[in-house]
Amino acid sequence: MKKVNIGIFVCAIILAIVSCQQNNKETFAGQKSEKNFLSTEKEEPHERQFIHTASMNMAVKNCLQSTNFIEQNAIANKGFILKSEVTKNINKEIESVINTDSVKRLTYYNMAANIVVRVPDTSLQSFLSYTQTLATNVKTRLINASDVSFELKLNQMNIASGTRKSKSTVNISGGLVSENALTQNERIVENLKMKDAVSFSTISIRLEQPEEIDKNVVVNNDANWAQETSLANKAWFSLQKGFYYLMSFLVFLLQIWWVVPLFFLSKFILGKGRKLGWRMKKVM
Repeated sequence: MKKVNIGIFVCAIILAIVSCQQNNKETFAGQKSEKNFLSTEKEEPHERQFIHTASMNMAVKNCLQSTNFIEQNAIANKGFILKSEVTKNINKEIESVINTDSVKRLTYYNMAANIVVRVPDTSLQSFLSYTQTLATNVKTRLINASDVSFELKLNQMNIASGTRKSKSTVNISGGLVSENALTQNERIVENLKMKDAVSFSTISIRLEQPEEIDKNVVVNNDANWAQETSLANKAWFSLQKGFYYLMSFLVFLLQIWWVVPLFFLSKFILGKGRKLGWRMKKVM
């Protein structure tokens, strides 16, 4: 009986020693794994990534020329043009009668342009600085930045794990889009769009040109111009018309210049003939 108790006591001691060793191993493994996780976090520092958008509204001397310069500069910076529109806005027109056939038209207008370009994010500041040099007056200049660092990280984790997302993500314009369930391909495409938006900044530019006057002479299609025009215009038209007739008469006289020497030559011949006939009569 005494030997049996001793055997049980020895077994209990052995089991206690084995259990302590196993607990120590698990504790050491947990500490090691926590240490590895912390070291991994330190080795991979978090990098901020932003989607930049900018807008400018400014006045320029020549709208069409400035538009061409902006487009060329965007291409030179390895960017591309999304939209380029130049319009002519007519404010008012004034017409005054010149004569029965013509009317002088004064057109008051201004030019405007809307341009949307995308340039590499590293060239954003230099592109805006160059564009500003073309302006005579900068009305507005705005730069927006949306931090998408966590959204990109979340997308990468979801793509790697192949799980569906339940949170929101950021689209190319920087706004939030609710997503309940996206397929793996859709997540990959959305992630590529965000990376593209980070790499290339979108810039919207509005150009305005001061009002100018365009002078043209057009055909007078109004049959009642004489009733609508003023007395001064009628008098001036009459003087112009009389001067035109006088000029026409002088031109006609110049065209028949040969009649004058022919007249004097005929008169000279007739005079000589009369003298010769008078002498012949006298002799006879």
